[in-house]
Amino acid sequence: MKFKHGFNNYSTKEALNYNQVIYDLYEGKSIKQFQLTNPTLLTNNILINYTTKSHVIGIRYNSKSSDNRTLIACLLPPNIKCSESIMFEDTNLSYDYKLYILGILNSFVIDFYVKKICSHMHVGNNIISNIPIPPIDNIYYHQITSLVSDIMSYPQEKLRNKLDVLVAKLYNISHEEFNYILSTFKIKHNEYSNLINQF
Repeated sequence: MKFKHGFNNYSTKEALNYNQVIYDLYEGKSIKQFQLTNPTLLTNNILINYTTKSHVIGIRYNSKSSDNRTLIACLLPPNIKCSESIMFEDTNLSYDYKLYILGILNSFVIDFYVKKICSHMHVGNNIISNIPIPPIDNIYYHQITSLVSDIMSYPQEKLRNKLDVLVAKLYNISHEEFNYILSTFKIKHNEYSNLINQF
């Protein structure tokens, strides 16, 4: 799965000159796990042609050392404009499969993996392309897609914990390995206990 950057506000090569236009521009900071927050209001004299055509997975390109999570992704709706601080895929994957991928990308297991292979503060194609995605013919596929859909509507910790446990099982992570993975994140004691107890 290949991802591309959104619009670079400082590059004239990526835009056409037009009269002044006001845009809602979504930046990396707009992306939370499974959620998209308010855009930045951008006034410019250029027409941005970096518009999503359908529901696509968006990833925050810039990672900060202060962030508890390195890989932060959500599902972007159609017809929005993204800045270069968002990486988004441009594929013909089914909606359900995108939910499946989104659930995997936002899991503790994959975030742990990304931290191990990410030597800088950018999550680009060199990182994303190295994430192993299990095929869909597994017993967890429909459970994961259903949970992600629920989380996007009702972002509850209980649902997130259930998803993290499913993804860990999808990758055949042992109880001891899962315990160690969780210990590398800043997690509230109650959430940590609930995750371990659900495993």
